[in-house]
Amino acid sequence: MLFSIIIPVFNTAKYLDKCIESVKGQTFSDWELIIVDDGSTDESAQICDIYAQKDERIRVLHKENEGQGKARNVAIGIAKGDYIVFLDSDDWLELNLLETLNSLLIEEKEVDLVSYQFNIFNERRILTSKPNKKYIKQVLDNHEVWKEFLNGEQILGFACNKCIKRKIIIENNLRFPQTKAREDICFALEIIKYIKKAIITDFRGYNELLRYGSTENSVINKDFMISIRHWNMARDYIEMVYPDLFRNIYIKAIKAKISLISAIVADGKEKSMGDEYIQIKKELAADMKVIEDWEEARGVYDILKNISQKSLKWTIEQKIVGIERYTRRIKRYLYYKIF
Repeated sequence: MLFSIIIPVFNTAKYLDKCIESVKGQTFSDWELIIVDDGSTDESAQICDIYAQKDERIRVLHKENEGQGKARNVAIGIAKGDYIVFLDSDDWLELNLLETLNSLLIEEKEVDLVSYQFNIFNERRILTSKPNKKYIKQVLDNHEVWKEFLNGEQILGFACNKCIKRKIIIENNLRFPQTKAREDICFALEIIKYIKKAIITDFRGYNELLRYGSTENSVINKDFMISIRHWNMARDYIEMVYPDLFRNIYIKAIKAKISLISAIVADGKEKSMGDEYIQIKKELAADMKVIEDWEEARGVYDILKNISQKSLKWTIEQKIVGIERYTRRIKRYLYYKIF
């Protein structure tokens, strides 16, 4: 079994050695590494090329900067593995991840996706971690995958904690949207439609570094709207295929909209978001009427009520969130500059 590991790279020279070495040090050796340098202006490109010269399993592509979604798509087009694993260039893998995945995929036949867990770090300390002494696995069909994705904590909207059968991606022409924000959740909402059999495990095989300047900390812009469109399309799909989960995904989609509109207000981006901001507010007003009598949506309904009434309390709360967010950004920035 061959695994294709895909790393999009943009100006992460400081972290690349640890990232790439976590692939080279895997206890399972049947892998290929495809690195896409997305127009880096630091030493990232040279570091990647040196690794490729020393190991024939490593390929490096260089392209202009268009975002990690487009970079991943380029790599998907040339990948040869049976399964694809995504890795961000400032993160790293546990050295037994591929061996663990291989064992799971041998135990269970015809698996389309394996979802595993991750540890979270910042540059000073670990934020969340559990030992990998024992792990639990579950086998799910498509309905169960959707249910877990909407209600659980095992299948999240990230690309980097999943091992995906390449055939599923290629045959269904699945690609990341070519934006610079929220591409992971959009990809997840599309690919889950085609997963007939999945494994979820609490094995923590991925290590994520939270840092200032990463794509996860992007400033709010119109690219964020694409995730709302994907949530709306997924909601319509679930209504047809699994009506018993319709309320679950409807509420989840509303929460995504509330999260975005809260971030817009917190960052003071109401004017720059323009029509998109107005569109979200209109959709939330319509959603409010739909869920008015849903007991399970009572908390969400109350938030929508505050938003629709232009509640001063809600607006102030979001502005405070914005201040706290920028305070955290400034503190992180100063930390990197000083230390």
